[in-house]
Amino acid sequence: MQTPSGKETILIVEDDSDVRNMTTKILKRLGYRVMEAESGSEAYSICSSLEQNLDLILTDVVMPNMSGVQLVKMIKENIWPEVKVIYMSGYAAESRMHKDIDSQGLPYLQKPFSPKILADKVRGVIDQSSG
Repeated sequence: MQTPSGKETILIVEDDSDVRNMTTKILKRLGYRVMEAESGSEAYSICSSLEQNLDLILTDVVMPNMSGVQLVKMIKENIWPEVKVIYMSGYAAESRMHKDIDSQGLPYLQKPFSPKILADKVRGVIDQSSG
């Protein structure tokens, strides 16, 4: 079965440079335009300066200073209410933040993930109709 690909623009927000670089490399190989931020504040700054909407934000849940959940809340309240998001975390599924994300039915990726799982999740979330 073919790995899904695309041309959309994705912002990866991840404080671990190895994970960020690997994820960027995979998504670029699949044809996506990728921007990177290593913190929530850097990601918010990027989003504030863009002239067009991103297609997807792929954000780590747990980061210093601002969690992925806080970042997305700020972006949705102040910039793009309809932006699509995938949360990712390397912490155990029992963590409180994971439960919050899970209880809201939000798209989630458990780290580490394979390129195929990443590709499938990204394509699936982008293709969901908003509304």
